Amino acid sequence: MVNFSKQRVNTCVKFAKAFSYSLPIKITHNITQYLNPYAKETWPFKHTNMLRMDGKKFLINGMGDTHILTVTIRKDATQQDIDALDKSLDLYIDFQKGK
Repeated sequence: MVNFSKQRVNTCVKFAKAFSYSLPIKITHNITQYLNPYAKETWPFKHTNMLRMDGKKFLINGMGDTHILTVTIRKDATQQDIDALDKSLDLYIDFQKGK
């Protein structure tokens, strides 16, 4: 079940696609444990409230206490990688709603 909306956004990177995910809940530091398989934090989100995660296949950005997550999908990412990321976001949303 998809718990978010996803919209393609323009990017200046020639070989990448970017999507804006609108989540039904606010982004908290717990999201990093769901996104760690795809990218690593470039600075500590828990302390800065600014999410930036960089990996071989994804670049993930967001602000704490907002509903918008921007994901740049690099050329190495497959459709299975994208589906796995979407599933992880669903799991995060379900976990946060269940609190």
